[in-house]
Amino acid sequence: MIASPVPQPSILKALSENVRVDLDHCAHYPSTAVLSPPRHLQLVPAAPQDCEAVPTDAGDAFRQYGRYVATIAFRIMGRRDELEDLVQDVFLEVHRTLPTLRSAEALRGWLATITVRTARHRLRRRRLKSFFGLTETLDEHDLADPNASAETGALLAPVFAALDTLPVPVRIAWVLRHLEGHPLERVAQLSGCSLAAVKRRLVKANAVMDEVVADV
Repeated sequence: MIASPVPQPSILKALSENVRVDLDHCAHYPSTAVLSPPRHLQLVPAAPQDCEAVPTDAGDAFRQYGRYVATIAFRIMGRRDELEDLVQDVFLEVHRTLPTLRSAEALRGWLATITVRTARHRLRRRRLKSFFGLTETLDEHDLADPNASAETGALLAPVFAALDTLPVPVRIAWVLRHLEGHPLERVAQLSGCSLAAVKRRLVKANAVMDEVVADV
């Protein structure tokens, strides 16, 4: 059985309370709904939605689940500068598939799947650009709400810097397991791989991340 160390409370607090993303400038969705999200959506662990009906269009889905998607996306990506485009991509996909979903629970599960898949593609693209020296250096200000303390940025920076050294599938497995708190079976489902593969990835990730988390 895989040991499952949990990041220290200070890290989780920083991730859940001090990270915000401005989603005002997301592109228009192919929907007749008018999107009016608040200027900042705080990235906090989203409680299960007690929704009796599936949203009728992408606009409603965004208002209802935008924070949920942004939370998952940030924790995987580790930077705010790509979040708006990523969230836009997710809800464009939702627009195409929404008519086939019959429950809010199914929608939340599908949103998580799309978000992980989209983040995986973007991380691979970022790694390729990094190989050619086309990515910007990680800035602590990209990691947290601009109003957060310098200590918060300093707390998050080594964690995401270490995640940047991991292969993309290994990084995603660690985030889903330790930051999102999913059971191994759900991590495998969201990662699109076997349970055995997830366990191998977590062994690799823990070898790097346990030391980093312990030092923060």
